[in-house]
Amino acid sequence: MRRLLYVGGIIGVVVLATPHFLSASNAQALPVPFVVQAPHGNWDQPYQDACEEASITMLRAYYQGDDRANLSAAESDRMILDLVATENEILGYNRDTSLADVARVINDFYPFEAYVVSNPTLEDVKREIDHKRPVVLPVWGRFLTSNPHFSPPGPTYHTIVIIGYDDAREQFITHEPGTRYGAKFRYGYSELMDNLQDFVPGADYRPSLDVRVKHGLFTRGILESSGLSDADGDGLQKTDELSLHTSLRLRDTDHDGYSDGKEVEIGYSPTIDEYGLNAGTLVKTADDPRVYVLEGGKKRHILNERAFEKAGYDWSDIVVVSDRFIHQITSL
Repeated sequence: MRRLLYVGGIIGVVVLATPHFLSASNAQALPVPFVVQAPHGNWDQPYQDACEEASITMLRAYYQGDDRANLSAAESDRMILDLVATENEILGYNRDTSLADVARVINDFYPFEAYVVSNPTLEDVKREIDHKRPVVLPVWGRFLTSNPHFSPPGPTYHTIVIIGYDDAREQFITHEPGTRYGAKFRYGYSELMDNLQDFVPGADYRPSLDVRVKHGLFTRGILESSGLSDADGDGLQKTDELSLHTSLRLRDTDHDGYSDGKEVEIGYSPTIDEYGLNAGTLVKTADDPRVYVLEGGKKRHILNERAFEKAGYDWSDIVVVSDRFIHQITSL
């Protein structure tokens, strides 16, 4: 910081020392949308223990290219509750999820990957951020004394998403899901690294510090180990499901009675219940410009663009269906 000083008709330059809290910073943060674990301010269960679900929701948005600063409360709430339901179905519980189980859920049902790292170092975490990969750190939340927004005595087992770091101030830049003020919340390096604690069940399956387990959850957008998995047992691998936009959780994405893999095998769409489409629906295939309207279980070709517009149809209403479906139904 520089100031001009006028003394006895002489103008000089005085260079003042810059306080540490105003010092220049090399801080950069990854553009991860923020999610608070209680999106509507309701801290009853399952939201009280939904830090893991909020963390996964943030990671999913980031790896899907969502560049919003925050997800809406309604969207966040829907995703958190959907994840709670998935955990209950797959794991048999949803509260206080270990990093191993968090990684399992991600690798089976989400479009990115995660893996557990034992005894991660500060440099390990910073390296991941440099490579644009957010990190989740589990901590004993009651030792996070710098956070003024926790209600005493604070959380026990807690997860935090690391989105950046600041060497000048020796701080992590985090998305802290445990408070609505948690976007880009800063914790000192030592405050988090010294308090790492993965979930270890104690009495009544609540968090215990009897056994110290220092883990971190590292993530990546490239599918290196989970791409061949088929967690929902529908006959499609994870990479195929992501390409086809089918559900990684449901065997039958379009609820037509056939598994996604079977529909792909015989040439139908796994995402559209084609024989359940209503009369009047506009359809076409991906590789043929011809548009048809369904009438009485048959298809009628719309001759040209002029006829399409004269009939009052809207281009955005066209449903893209499989070649097999178009070829199977009779023309009027």
